[in-house]
Amino acid sequence: MSPVDENEKMKLLPFFIKQEHNIFLIIKKEDCTVLKTSEVGIKAVKMLNKGKTIKEIKEILSKEYNVEESTININPLLETLIENRFISIIGDKTLYTSEKKPWSVKLKFFVTFILQLKLFHFIYHYMPICLTYFFFKKIFFKKIKIHEGKREEIEKGLHALNYAGLMNNIQDIVEDNIRLLNQIEFDKTLFFELGYRNLRTWLDKFFIVENMEILLRNIKQNKGTILCGFHTGNYYSSPFVLAKNHFEVHTPVVLEEGGIEIVVERIKKIDQEAFPLKMHIYKRGKYDGVRLFRVLKKGGIILLYCDTHIALTNDLMEVEFFGRRIRANRGVVFLHKKTNSPIIPVLTYNRGNYCYVKLLDAIYNMQNFTEQEILQKLFSILQNFLVNSPEQWAKWPDLRKMSIDSII
Repeated sequence: MSPVDENEKMKLLPFFIKQEHNIFLIIKKEDCTVLKTSEVGIKAVKMLNKGKTIKEIKEILSKEYNVEESTININPLLETLIENRFISIIGDKTLYTSEKKPWSVKLKFFVTFILQLKLFHFIYHYMPICLTYFFFKKIFFKKIKIHEGKREEIEKGLHALNYAGLMNNIQDIVEDNIRLLNQIEFDKTLFFELGYRNLRTWLDKFFIVENMEILLRNIKQNKGTILCGFHTGNYYSSPFVLAKNHFEVHTPVVLEEGGIEIVVERIKKIDQEAFPLKMHIYKRGKYDGVRLFRVLKKGGIILLYCDTHIALTNDLMEVEFFGRRIRANRGVVFLHKKTNSPIIPVLTYNRGNYCYVKLLDAIYNMQNFTEQEILQKLFSILQNFLVNSPEQWAKWPDLRKMSIDSII
């Protein structure tokens, strides 16, 4: 799709919106074509339908969610709308004209859609997880689309590294990395949609925690524990997996508006109605440090990711990564210096359909080292892992935003 002028208005074909639990659906009235999106996606579609331009929508979302306008990417949504013929006019260009279809055709589409929802509900809840997993993976992996711009960013990030060993098979690494990003999206869907029995089995059978004794041994010391996560493998699921293994985890996250409430409600229902899942997630904010400090002083467990490109403050630190200078979040090392709680690095990696959450040896008593030295040690762990498994890092598309040195 050629780039769309952000100042042009668009016209959409008539549609209606339906919400099924936490799933938001856009259904075209003409032929009952159904698209699944997020709550933010619904807001964007409604604004497009009211004549707002892409630029205006970005400005509104930026203010509403308190994020940089440059980080808002509506292109994947636009591509999907255009591909499925929801947008009829862009500026003065007509893309599609409405085709009146007989009511029998509309009824057929609608019945098919309803039956599909019922079928999916049955599979999520009552079919054995092995069959459910492979059935939906065959369906959803074809539908998950990574925007070509992201593919380009992955390739640029890999090319920017001062590590010649990656260059021989860089296209293979890009494709493997795309598959990882697809797997993360697929697993998010499973976490929210699986019936409780299948969810329990999925978390038990498809996720393996390695070196669990490291965390158990540290908990006995009652000093609090800082889990330092990296965006490797299916990092998104690691806190749920740890909570399923009876570790009470506290972690701040960055999600789209309404996302926090949806996840919290899902965790609460699982904990109350299915099996213990003591996990506490918080919307990122300026009081994170105080909240997490209190958890550590009470002997609790916190999970922070140090290789993030999203910062709600300017409290960042420079580290070296594959010979390149990047900005990194200093939350892990800051809390270690304040509490002397040990840091346990956590590497997550995928092998086939299975995800491994590997706990590394705890880092103790680093009070004589600077925050920058400790953070550099943590990034050295990440770098050493990526030398052999570069496809496992989900942040290649964001390396440009993290980098201090320019990436062409």
